[in-house]
Amino acid sequence: MKKKLWLIPVVVIAAAVVIGLLIPYLGRPTNHAKPRQTVTPAQAESKDTKAKHEEQQLERFVREMSEYAHTDEAAVRGELLRTLLVYEGLPDLDRRLILGLTPETITNQHLVEFQCVRNFLESYTSPEDVKAFAFTSQSTKPILVDYVGGETSTPEPVMKARKKIWQVATAFHKLRECALNLPNFAENKQLHFLEMLHELASEDYANAKLLAEPVLPLLNDREGRLLILLEKWLNTEPAHRALPREQFRLLYQDGKIKAWSSEFGSTKYQKEIKSRIQGEKAKASKSLKTNQDRLAPAYSAIETFFSTLAEVSAP
Repeated sequence: MKKKLWLIPVVVIAAAVVIGLLIPYLGRPTNHAKPRQTVTPAQAESKDTKAKHEEQQLERFVREMSEYAHTDEAAVRGELLRTLLVYEGLPDLDRRLILGLTPETITNQHLVEFQCVRNFLESYTSPEDVKAFAFTSQSTKPILVDYVGGETSTPEPVMKARKKIWQVATAFHKLRECALNLPNFAENKQLHFLEMLHELASEDYANAKLLAEPVLPLLNDREGRLLILLEKWLNTEPAHRALPREQFRLLYQDGKIKAWSSEFGSTKYQKEIKSRIQGEKAKASKSLKTNQDRLAPAYSAIETFFSTLAEVSAP
C-alpha cells in the first residue's frame, strides 16, 4: 500500500496541468450556442419606421382604391382577402396568418401582416398603375393574360374582363345546377347538347362555382380556374359534336374551341347555335317523351348560357 502512495502527487499534478490548459476555453460559447444578439435603439427605430410606412401604404391603397372603385373601404379589404384566399402562390407563413379571417371582419392590421401584401405595396403607386397579376399563380396566369389581352393591361380593361368572367361564372354555375337535376337518359349520340349537360354533371366540374362581384382590378386564381374549366368543357367530345369544326371553324384555334373567342358574339354564330339547340330540343322531345317536363328547362338553360357567352365575347 505504501508503495502506491507516491502515485497521489503525480495524479494531482496531472489534474492541475489539465485544468490549467482548459481555463482559457471555459465560458466560451460552443459551436451550437449562438452568442446573444441585442437590438440597438437605432435598429429598433428603423424597424418601427418601416412598419409605420407599410401601414401608411396600406391605408393609402385601401383609401385610393375605394375612391377608384366607388365603394367603401371594407369592400376593398374584403376583396383583397378573397384574392389571397384563392391564391395558390401564397407563402406558407402567410397561409398560417389567413386561417380564421373572413372578408366581413378583415382589417388593415390583419392585411399588413402578410408578406405578399407588403411586397405588393412596395410597387404600388396609384390605382391607374395597379399590377393586375400580382396575386395570380403560374398555373392560371397564362390563360388570364390571354383573356385580358396582355400582362400590362390597365385597370379599365381588367375590370371589364373581370365583370365578364363573373357573368360567365354565374351562367356556368346555373347550367351545372340544371345538369345535376337531369335524370339519366339512355345514351343518344344525336343529342349533343344533352350529352354536354351530362358531362357537366360530373365531379370534374365541381369547381364551377359562383364568384363574388368584382371590385378591384386584381385578377385571381379562382377566375383563372373557371376559364380553364370552361375551356375544358367546351372541348369535350360532345361539345365538338354539338359545335362541329366544319360549321364553326372560327371558334377553333389549334384544334380547340377557344372559350373566350369573339366569334361567339358574331350574329351568324349566335343564330346557328340557337338553331342547333332548338333543332335538338325538337328531336329530343320525340325520342324522350316521358321527360318533357325536364327537357324544356334543360334546353332553355343551354340556350341562356350560350347567349351569355355571346354577350361577354362580343368586342
